[in-house]
Amino acid sequence: MNPAEALGQSLMNDNPKIDSALKQFVSIIAARGWTTLAPAPGDDRNAPNEQARAGFVAMRCAGTLSKKINSYRIPTRSDDEKDESKVLELEVVRIVWNGLADKGKKPSMFLGKQSLRHVYPSILAELNANANANAPKNVDPEQFLAFLEEFGRLLDRATNRKLVEENKALQEEDDDSRLLWDADSGQAELSRRRERRKKNAESANTAQIDGNNESESLTIEELPEE
Repeated sequence: MNPAEALGQSLMNDNPKIDSALKQFVSIIAARGWTTLAPAPGDDRNAPNEQARAGFVAMRCAGTLSKKINSYRIPTRSDDEKDESKVLELEVVRIVWNGLADKGKKPSMFLGKQSLRHVYPSILAELNANANANAPKNVDPEQFLAFLEEFGRLLDRATNRKLVEENKALQEEDDDSRLLWDADSGQAELSRRRERRKKNAESANTAQIDGNNESESLTIEELPEE
């Protein structure tokens, strides 16, 4: 294959797909009961708790974003990009993306972050330009924008991860972008978090035992006065 064909094939093979990342993002919001995305009082009166309310709002936001992604057409670029490799990549993404959409196929089901990173800023700008009209029914526009911006932030973090991982301290931080965009669907990240919690719990138990042993070894004279 020539470079353009090889790049086009890599775009189609890019995993996870956009749809999968969106679903995972909704799950994260629902699990945490993200208050920033919780609907105003009166909305979703049947929702049993904050987690459910946040989940309902996130699902509406994800549905609206997915429709926008799948209806979006990438325009021909007229800027004076000097980097030929970037020019080639942008053109291939445009051809593959628009080709899928024109055939009635959803780009979100066939493409991943490698493609979305090129178009998300434009999609976000269009939705942000008229948030009141674009926000899903019964969802506050600010909640909708919070959803869009956080999803974009995690997309950026996943895209720029090589730069982030140069700092060892940052590698040890929880990184939700891995739950959305890693090929293993974040299993390695979840395993790391479980191992960290296990070590923290063991350290806490050890500290408690040492504290109890120290108290038991005190003589009457050494005990603190009431």
